[in-house]
Amino acid sequence: MTLGMNAEAYLDNALRLQNQRQYTNYIEASSPSTSFESQETAQKSFSTQSSTAVRPQHSTQKLRSWAAKYHVDSKATGSLSRGKELVREVSSSIQDAQSENHGLFQEVSKLHRKLDMTIGSPLWPVTLRMILMTRITEATFGPLALDSGQSPPLSEMGYLCPIPSSALDVTLNSVQANRFGIFLQRGHKQSNIYRGLRVYPCTKCYKPRFRFITANCHPLFSKLNEYPQINGIPYGDICSPCGLKALSRGIWWGWWGNLGNFTWLKHDWDETCFNFWINSEKRLEDILDSLGYGDTNHVNDYVKNFKLAVMYRQALRNLHPRPNQRELDAAAKLHTHLIKRGYMRSFFEPSYGVYNKFEPGPVVLGSMDNGLKIPIFSRLFRRRYKPKECVVCCEEKYEISYGKPDQWGKDCAGYSGLWMWSILEYPTNSIQKCDHDFDVCRACIAQHISTSLGNVDIDRIMCPQCDKAFSYDEIRSLAEPETFQRYDKILLQRALSSEPNFRWCLSETCESGQVYDNFIAMVKCAECGFRMCFRHQQPWHTNITCTDFEDLRLHGDPNYVETQKLISKTTKGCPECGVRITKGKGCFHMTCRSCKHEFCWECLADWDSVQNNPQRHNDGCYFRSSTVYPTAISGENLQAALQRRYE
Repeated sequence: MTLGMNAEAYLDNALRLQNQRQYTNYIEASSPSTSFESQETAQKSFSTQSSTAVRPQHSTQKLRSWAAKYHVDSKATGSLSRGKELVREVSSSIQDAQSENHGLFQEVSKLHRKLDMTIGSPLWPVTLRMILMTRITEATFGPLALDSGQSPPLSEMGYLCPIPSSALDVTLNSVQANRFGIFLQRGHKQSNIYRGLRVYPCTKCYKPRFRFITANCHPLFSKLNEYPQINGIPYGDICSPCGLKALSRGIWWGWWGNLGNFTWLKHDWDETCFNFWINSEKRLEDILDSLGYGDTNHVNDYVKNFKLAVMYRQALRNLHPRPNQRELDAAAKLHTHLIKRGYMRSFFEPSYGVYNKFEPGPVVLGSMDNGLKIPIFSRLFRRRYKPKECVVCCEEKYEISYGKPDQWGKDCAGYSGLWMWSILEYPTNSIQKCDHDFDVCRACIAQHISTSLGNVDIDRIMCPQCDKAFSYDEIRSLAEPETFQRYDKILLQRALSSEPNFRWCLSETCESGQVYDNFIAMVKCAECGFRMCFRHQQPWHTNITCTDFEDLRLHGDPNYVETQKLISKTTKGCPECGVRITKGKGCFHMTCRSCKHEFCWECLADWDSVQNNPQRHNDGCYFRSSTVYPTAISGENLQAALQRRYE
């Protein structure tokens, strides 16, 4: 027997070896006068004996008498016919004996089945642990139990290797329980056999576990210590199986927490004394060896998972901004939920790192409805087998295997948020209310929205596949977070522009604006600190009051004239409402923020009339005779736009 065999194999082989040993003793004890009885007959007789626990003594005596009779008669008569007759007679008797033994075997089998049906009773299940605990109790409290003279000397069980701890809790059938109950000696006279082996309850699982109190124990029990050891000395009140479970939990989920420290995996042997930080593979191997799981398979599996956990942890540490502990806890729960639902692979798939070097892949920050920004390992999602090609970027992308959008939404209940859709490769009708198939990937749609913010009216950002304008919620779901912040800010500024006390910042480097109190002459931009005159809506006139500035302006102050020239040069009045408009770095298709009138910046012609007919531009307009479309170039003025185009 080898130490590597499992518990069931150990029990089966132990019984087989015991039967072989008893059979050998049975043959050696047979009388030489029974030479007619062959080893085959003896084997059958022994098999019947061991399987039914009943020895058919009367059948054996008949066979011996017939064999003796045959031996004498064949010597005296030498008659061949008489010998044949005796052979037939003996054969018939053997068949009768076999039939009788078979009947006994059937009866005993019925009794075994009835015994096996007692599962659930207080005496069931019977295990090696139960038998050993009984023997230790009997050996310790000798007067409470009688010695049994039926047990073979334990020294004769040297043909068995040490009992592995994995065999302790295997349920024994009635035959196995009877056999092990016999050859494990009982009684206070056998206390020396069970020396050094005691039963202690674990403080975690409260199960009775075996523990060595001395190093000198019987070889058969040398593998039964179930408490951690350091240098061969057991310590702590937590058993090794509980310690291994705690270590597994630490490796599987401990890496989510405490990103600020490099030592993150902590193993608690004893809640009061022994706390160990595991910060290296060597330290992990030492811990496994102390738990009694230092074999190659355990060490390789745990070291591999430890390396994977370190990779995942480093990916989280590289995020900017780094998520807080509340967000990490929410992310751990979300990943656990998705793994259980089958949408994600486990963090510790056996195939990771087998063929190629494993990388955690990109980590995206997803928004939940409760405001948390949670990290998501997008590489772990299960993907569809067939890719889909985007009609814009022509890239083939494997979509997440999320089933139908409605079911995806139901399965993510309790963890809902924009992350549900931002991790997908293509939009769905849950976030984009279009009637067509979605052939443009989310990355291309996000780029389209970002580009449109500077070139078209904010209310006319269209779907790239149809003429439908995106709604606020659609842009929130489809755009990148930075793009949506710009979009939301523009909407806010446009709404505030209708307020009489709202003023735009006049700094060339600031695009902010805010509402001011109208009784304050000098106002300051909260974004950049630029100072302005609230009344005259121009940069603050230093060392002069608003009244004096008004007098100077009415009496031909040169600064006032220059200001008016600058305004006339850099702004134009809306052809519809007259509000002064500043040309930005976009195209030459303009939309008035006040009245929404659309026109050509160069000639102020109505956009609806010139959109499809360049000849409708006013006289002198560059776009009337040019093949260049007003939306094809962009710049602060026509000269800068043309120079940029032909560079």
